[in-house]
Amino acid sequence: MQIAPSLVLAWSAFIATSVVGTAHGQTFATSTLVVADTGQVLDILPFDWNGDGDLDLTLALAGGSVLRLRNPGVAQSWTGGIGIGGTNAMSELEYTDLGGPGTGRDLVIGYLFGAPLGWSASGTNNVLGPVQLVSAPTSFLAEIDVADVDGDGVEDVVCMTASPPTIGMVAGDGQGGLTPYVTLAQGSDLRGLETTLGASKGDLRLFDVDGDGHLDITIAGGTEGVLAMKGQGGGSFGPMELLSPVPIAHEHLFADLDGVAPLDLVVWDVSGGSSIGSRVDWAAGLPGGGFAAPVQLDGVVGRGPTVIADIDGNGLADIAYEKAGALWCILSNGGGDFTAPEWLGECGDALEIEVGDFDADGDVDLVVSTEVPDPFVPFSQTFPLRIHWNDGVPQPSAGSGLVGTPRQVSVQAGGEQVLTLDSGGIGDFYVMCGTATGVLPGLDIPEVGLNLPLNADAYFSYLLGQLPNQPGGIAPMPGSTFGESGFLSGTHSVRVRVPPGTDPSLVGLTLHHAFVTFDFGPGGLGALVFVSNAVPLTLVP
Repeated sequence: MQIAPSLVLAWSAFIATSVVGTAHGQTFATSTLVVADTGQVLDILPFDWNGDGDLDLTLALAGGSVLRLRNPGVAQSWTGGIGIGGTNAMSELEYTDLGGPGTGRDLVIGYLFGAPLGWSASGTNNVLGPVQLVSAPTSFLAEIDVADVDGDGVEDVVCMTASPPTIGMVAGDGQGGLTPYVTLAQGSDLRGLETTLGASKGDLRLFDVDGDGHLDITIAGGTEGVLAMKGQGGGSFGPMELLSPVPIAHEHLFADLDGVAPLDLVVWDVSGGSSIGSRVDWAAGLPGGGFAAPVQLDGVVGRGPTVIADIDGNGLADIAYEKAGALWCILSNGGGDFTAPEWLGECGDALEIEVGDFDADGDVDLVVSTEVPDPFVPFSQTFPLRIHWNDGVPQPSAGSGLVGTPRQVSVQAGGEQVLTLDSGGIGDFYVMCGTATGVLPGLDIPEVGLNLPLNADAYFSYLLGQLPNQPGGIAPMPGSTFGESGFLSGTHSVRVRVPPGTDPSLVGLTLHHAFVTFDFGPGGLGALVFVSNAVPLTLVP
């Protein structure tokens, strides 16, 4: 299909006079009080710790204990009790399998001070055993992540400590325990991290950045930006190197925000130095392990925690956060296109936010720990824990099967995007559709319970207006080619052509294309049976 010169004026006029809707169907209007006062929460870990198939909660408390809450599958009936007692504040929790005789639900504990790390093996009836501490020449833990980094089949713990600042590893011994701490980087090797870790700024992840099959250590919190130590196999890592020049950050994640492989980098950036000036930046993942220049997301100026999850069910990661006592989110439409911030509901001043499908309805819910001051008793407060339910009906599953490269084409030089169709054998006849105004809310097809992730606009109508086209190919038309349809036989390719010298006023426009399939029998075209994902194409200078 070719972008028609005759549509340039129509597109420009349509885009100038239309408001792109951001409705997504999801609300968080209802919530359940799980615990009226947990004590101050430092970490929330959603995990099915009792193995019954329901997503439970484990909380790290500032008072030095772990609170485990059991989800019985009924929203109002959470039960549980103190899982582990202690005296040191527990800053971070991770479940793992340390290779012992238990259930594979051993708990690794990071401490704020004193011994930096400990573990508790899971025993009979999922009861946690006594905490055992790791021998380490450091204290005041900042962050941990858990994975098998040395390739021996047993998970290990990679740590970032703050006093003194180090990056280190504690290997699983295969017998249900952890070996002594091994320092991987310290001092000047940290490239500026040594000045920020002591202030408890920083975040650590294990992620294969360059796709070589070895997990890398990625760290936010340095003065240069997000750093990485590339994995070399066998538990060894290369020197610290710059991954992305995002300023001092509190947290980072790798997630799909634009619908294009590889995963993108999302950073909760607090470089403004103010508790009311935090922001979110993202950098698109590039083939080979690099990232595009970081971009600040407009309108996201929150105070509280930030989480990354697919809020609206379109398969792309969205960003939820607390600001001024309310939950907000920005939604990803794909191709680097995001909605304006949307209000999700009141929550109070949040200490921690996590995500999970706690009622098993297919929607992502938010669990929020808040701090509520006592208006009559100075310096007194309670810490309620609530689950805010995603009440919206999820978008019907649209399927998959469309891949497109490249994702950008120059209007000056022209070019084409190749779309490869594969419905997995569902349907006999396909029709390619497109939009110039985004993928949400899309078009519901209630007769078959599907949602086409394209908005109806002038471009959408024009494409369908050119049908029927020559089955199995592209039929020439005066000045342009549109209305692609045909019979499927395995995979099929469609080319979206942008002619050289296309009107430069269209720079920045993102088109999305998707296809649907129909059964075809003796009586002709039958029922619609498949809807693909949408693939973006952005017009650049």
